[in-house]
Amino acid sequence: MKLITLNLGILAILLFLANSVQADPIGTKPDSAKPTRNFYPVVSFFYGTDRVFGHDRFNATLDDQVAFGEAQMVLKLHYRRHSDRTCGWWRLGEKDKDKPGLREPHPIDSANLDSPLNSNEKDETFIYVHGFSTSFEEGAKEAAQIAYDLQLSGMPILYSWPSMGSISITDYKTDQTMVNRPETIGHLTAFIERVLDGSPRGRKIHLVGFSMGAYLLIRSLMEMVGQGLDLSKMGAVILISPDIDAQDFTELYFPKLKEAMDGKLVLYVSGRDKALVLSSAFHQGKPRLGQGGDKAVLLPGITTIDATQSSLDCGICHGLSQINGVINDMYLSLHQGLPTSQRLIDPYEKNGEKYYVLFDDSHEIVTIRDHNFAIAGQLGTYLDAFKMIWLPEPEWEISAGVDRGYLPRDMEVRWNLLSKNFRPYLDAGMNYFDLGHGETAWAANEGLGLEYAFDSGIGLGLEWDNITELERSPSLPSGSVMNSLLKNADFPWSGFHIQLIQYFDFNKLLD
Repeated sequence: MKLITLNLGILAILLFLANSVQADPIGTKPDSAKPTRNFYPVVSFFYGTDRVFGHDRFNATLDDQVAFGEAQMVLKLHYRRHSDRTCGWWRLGEKDKDKPGLREPHPIDSANLDSPLNSNEKDETFIYVHGFSTSFEEGAKEAAQIAYDLQLSGMPILYSWPSMGSISITDYKTDQTMVNRPETIGHLTAFIERVLDGSPRGRKIHLVGFSMGAYLLIRSLMEMVGQGLDLSKMGAVILISPDIDAQDFTELYFPKLKEAMDGKLVLYVSGRDKALVLSSAFHQGKPRLGQGGDKAVLLPGITTIDATQSSLDCGICHGLSQINGVINDMYLSLHQGLPTSQRLIDPYEKNGEKYYVLFDDSHEIVTIRDHNFAIAGQLGTYLDAFKMIWLPEPEWEISAGVDRGYLPRDMEVRWNLLSKNFRPYLDAGMNYFDLGHGETAWAANEGLGLEYAFDSGIGLGLEWDNITELERSPSLPSGSVMNSLLKNADFPWSGFHIQLIQYFDFNKLLD
């Protein structure tokens, strides 16, 4: 009992941290000569919610009916997602005009929903169902972020169920009870049915469920299949880090969904999802559907994509939609329509069932690529250096530094043979030594090194440099320490350095 109590306490802490953890977003440089450092896209979205509206906000009380509406979310981003389509539902805003956050929602009568849903027969869109501990505003931000990254041509749709929106064991139990209530399941079922009915034939409505919201989505799909509803307009059904009992899904839910959902179900999982590990402990050790690695659920008719290798240094690794590899795979699948064979996922097989691994050793995402500035300290046998580094490309580093003890000047160019976390590299540079009293020397250095760069921005490395004397003043004593350095007298040990480096994203420093 004490162990369970401890695990529940840790679960509360980690789920609180989950709201603040996100991987660095991927984006391409703006085309302008002077790129804007911050973007403020204004994402318009439809919403449906069975939360009660009071005191100018949607609260965590369950209403007896679903409310429809339209709202806008202003995002603050450090990147711009380029698209080959024109998206009329977002625009760049001025910093002093558009402040990040939710704009006032505007209710829409259910009877008037057909007109905006039918605005473009070819629009693809998605319905997003948020997870545990999420307020209406937080769910809107998550939906808007996914919409911005996917760049589908249709207006995104949020479904917000009455989660408590705060972190505690009591709230987790309350939210879990809420998604199991027949009224809650029935409300989402009716909402999805209304959106499908109001959309023109030929449009695809994708469904995206996250964490506990994925469970609510599955329960609603069970009702829709049981009622024999027309699901022809339904596109992909994407479950991200689903907090669902894996055995219940395999034995109770999937057999009833298999025929109707065949080929539509997509499952993103991670073996590093610490929140689901603790959720498993909370549920007497029963594995969760969103757990990857050895616990990944592989079933015929489901596309299981294991994001374990792409979720490095991601905190509790629960919000997979915020991890570069997952959102990019969704982009390639939904926006560009690419099959699994043409995306950055590799096929594997286990017990006769196929699954996919997102970003293997060849395709691994390294968020250190976003960093374009660094400082480094080197501790060596003769020279202790401090360097300022510029990274024009992931493979190249240009540094200028000062070596403690001799007041020399140092310029180096470094070429990373691999630009992943583990990176062997070659470097070459020029040093100027000045001991005073006219005792000076010029030297070239060339060497190689190994560094491991964490995605958090810290790097640790070991480097060896060979010193080649180019020119010295006549007054430099031949038996001095500098003379030994220039002549590599203690070769090879004199050239070894231990390096500590801290990478920064210059764009974020400007924020």
